[in-house]
Amino acid sequence: MKSKINLPKKFSSVRVEGRVYLKAPKEFCIYPTNKNHIGCNAKVKNTFEYLEWVHKLMYEYGELLHLDFSDLERLGSAASVILFAEITKAQLISEYEEIVIFTLPNDDSVKSLFRKTDFQKAISPGGHRKLVSLFDDNNHYQSGTDPNKFNVSTLLGLTQQGVRFAKPEMKLFSRGIQEAMLNVLHHAYDGEEELKMGIGNRWWQCSFYDKDNRVLIFIIYDSGKGIPLSIDEVAPTNMDDGEKIEYVMRSGISRITTDAKRGTGYEDIIRIATISDKSKLLVYSGKGIYYLDKVKKISKCGVHQKSVSGTLIEWQIPYE
Repeated sequence: MKSKINLPKKFSSVRVEGRVYLKAPKEFCIYPTNKNHIGCNAKVKNTFEYLEWVHKLMYEYGELLHLDFSDLERLGSAASVILFAEITKAQLISEYEEIVIFTLPNDDSVKSLFRKTDFQKAISPGGHRKLVSLFDDNNHYQSGTDPNKFNVSTLLGLTQQGVRFAKPEMKLFSRGIQEAMLNVLHHAYDGEEELKMGIGNRWWQCSFYDKDNRVLIFIIYDSGKGIPLSIDEVAPTNMDDGEKIEYVMRSGISRITTDAKRGTGYEDIIRIATISDKSKLLVYSGKGIYYLDKVKKISKCGVHQKSVSGTLIEWQIPYE
């Protein structure tokens, strides 16, 4: 007999045809509402809590899920990448392609967003074959372990959306993407259980050209140990997770070990954010968040009640 599940009522814990039916928040988003104060608010808290329950139900309770997006009004890109990771990890580990099914949003504009951004395909039933298909089609959402291959696929996908990489700053953007992937490969999973479960040094990403705002978006997420734990050797004492991320970003720390062959890649993260005076950078790791807006000259850090369980980095680079 399965253990009793004490889900919050707001997520509707009914069981339908052998699956736990989980209603998504209307705003599925972890972006700060007020960039001058980037601590947790109700919207962000609900999203993190929902993601936490998605993880718990599959890994701790061994449940099959039906995610209900019918009332969804807003889908944030960063939150969508984490959900993409949770679902595909479970599909790969369980080797059951239909461990998660879902209901599309009722709102036509949000439903259209699921389709045109490839998010619907990214979280659909599937396993390795689905991930290969996302790669072959140069889709917005992808997951891999080979930086060379996925850098090419990412750039091809952006090219198909009208981006041209002849400009020097775009070449820097291209190199930065590959460095971000290499950083995951070399550092994110040191000694982590993920490697033993067959996930490997895997990351999840989303890249697209926002034509309305003329900005390139690249998001990369790993479910490794996170920056705060990684820099315990060098960070000043008594720092919270947000302050640790800010310390790394502002200090330009390139190494956290005495091994000269192993750098952390944090300098590369900052370098991408200096491509343009209008660039933005958002970093989540552990319970910390760091936000850099070069236009408004804002550099802030904060903490959430819930952990992102890894590291998520998002760059927003203007493309005129």
